[in-house]
Amino acid sequence: MAEVRLLKDGEYPSQLPAILRREAPAGAVVFTGGMENHPLIIEAISLDREILGNPANVLQQVRNPYKVANALSSFGLSVPMVHPEGKALPADRVWLVKPMLGCGGRGIIPWNEQTISVSAAEPSYCQEYIEGVPHAGLFLSDGHRVICLGVCLQLVGLPWLNASQFAYCGSIGPIPFEPEIIDQYRLIGQALVESFGLRGLFGVDTIHQSNRVWMIEVNPRYTASMEVLERVDDRSWLKEHIAVCRGRRISLDDISLRSSRRTMGGKVILFNDAATWPFLGDVVGTMPNEKRVLQLADIPQPGSLMQPHQPICSLLWQQEIIGSVELAIDDIMKRLRRGSRDLYQQWCKLPKKASWSKECLCN
Repeated sequence: MAEVRLLKDGEYPSQLPAILRREAPAGAVVFTGGMENHPLIIEAISLDREILGNPANVLQQVRNPYKVANALSSFGLSVPMVHPEGKALPADRVWLVKPMLGCGGRGIIPWNEQTISVSAAEPSYCQEYIEGVPHAGLFLSDGHRVICLGVCLQLVGLPWLNASQFAYCGSIGPIPFEPEIIDQYRLIGQALVESFGLRGLFGVDTIHQSNRVWMIEVNPRYTASMEVLERVDDRSWLKEHIAVCRGRRISLDDISLRSSRRTMGGKVILFNDAATWPFLGDVVGTMPNEKRVLQLADIPQPGSLMQPHQPICSLLWQQEIIGSVELAIDDIMKRLRRGSRDLYQQWCKLPKKASWSKECLCN
């Protein structure tokens, strides 16, 4: 079991270099989450440790939406228009306002005359809204050659998971596609590697319009959809990531997209819907966990109070028929709410001055 250090308020991300230097054992660093939005932090960490991933200068380039749009357009690929926020926008298109340091759909809002003041708190840009079905392409690169590991359907803004409009809330895959679609993904991967020198695992958020793939955003690290692929393949793609970051070259023997895959896997992220369910975190920890059928992950710390719209946990599965898990997920959600309601009712009966704890509710 790996040792975990829970970061305190105010420590992420600015204090990471100092915490690693002071507390962590010697070793390399692999970054995930939204750390690509903090290249200066990655650069500071790299002074003391090996970074197994894309360096700061690559992150600065590939997280610039204008440079990415220009690069992929030069390869003849489909990318939405991007404009600086506040500039005059073509009226014949629908626009989204997106934070420059966004991740997982956080902070995205439809553009109108009122959104300028709403999004003024952080640097933002406007991107053309592309209607279609969200997907994610997953890649492995050695900095020169790149292979497409698979394509997943992305779940975004689903009300039954209590997700906000553009929030990422799950993946299903790998999805088999015709060669016409896969060829577009391969070209997207090659264009990004040639233009920016990406290496290791990375992903792209896309929108499918019939047989056309629109490239929306680049995630230059291990992505949320990758664990779905790893469960289906029963293979650690993170090990391959480490190998190519340390110099292994991708060969023709590497798998690009498995035509022999007979199953698909999936994950969903359950969000809290209201403050009336503050104890869901403790209920999650008491539920059974049947490995490789419907597995609970990202379980909150005991005693955590869930805020509205905060992620509660992830549910992962591997099934030949994806639809067969829908009832199981619905059952888990009902049990979570039932258990949280019971804890909430016990909490309401405590003396007003008593602070809540698991011990109080168990006695």
